[in-house]
Amino acid sequence: MKSKCFLTCFLIFPVFVSIFISCKKNDVVKKKSTCRIVTLTDLNGSTSTIYNISYNNDGKISTLNSGVSSSVFTYSGNTVLINKTNSGSFSERDSITVNSNGKPLNLRQYYDQAGTNWSNIVFEYDGSGVMLKSEETNNSSSTLQTTLYSFTSGNLVGIQSTSDNLTLEYFSDKTAQQGDYLGIVSLINYGVNLYPHTNLVKSLNSGSNLTNFDYEMNTDGLISKLTATSGSTVETITYQYNCN
Repeated sequence: MKSKCFLTCFLIFPVFVSIFISCKKNDVVKKKSTCRIVTLTDLNGSTSTIYNISYNNDGKISTLNSGVSSSVFTYSGNTVLINKTNSGSFSERDSITVNSNGKPLNLRQYYDQAGTNWSNIVFEYDGSGVMLKSEETNNSSSTLQTTLYSFTSGNLVGIQSTSDNLTLEYFSDKTAQQGDYLGIVSLINYGVNLYPHTNLVKSLNSGSNLTNFDYEMNTDGLISKLTATSGSTVETITYQYNCN
């Protein structure tokens, strides 16, 4: 049976009173703001994939390499361009436009070099900037495929489309940071956070398929390991950071 993948298969669809301790806490916060994930190791069953990530001078992801696969991210105004190759040959080309708050407005993906096989997703928001829905078209049909999004306390809790209905739960005592599930999936695939959220994702439920997420932290309070469990399938992602 083919093992599930959690990292690349997600579809669009912590009061100290002493002065010394307080200074240490501030130092940790500073480290968090200047640390970036540069290597992640995804262990799925017996398959291990290492991703190496580089960043540009603005702190945005520049390249992502994993074996024979490579993604190059370039930025033009409010648009992110992603060129993906496999063994040196074209794999996919994406274009993501974001608004002034960094939220996605349009995602267009080309699956062949000529650009004839494509899909396009438009995101819509309410007056407060909360994502309401997305509408997708593709080269083979002009019929809109609508996906609805539900948010509670700044967290995406529901994704409803004609083919699936996903619900998400969060750790109320754990604040979202780089390396959490939604964040890392967005980073390596799109370079931007498609689904901004307040807390760390605890679970993802799609019908009878329930995936639970657990996080381990290093001494700086950064996520060192993410474990995703669905039935008997366990996938782990470990992180290495570069801190300035």
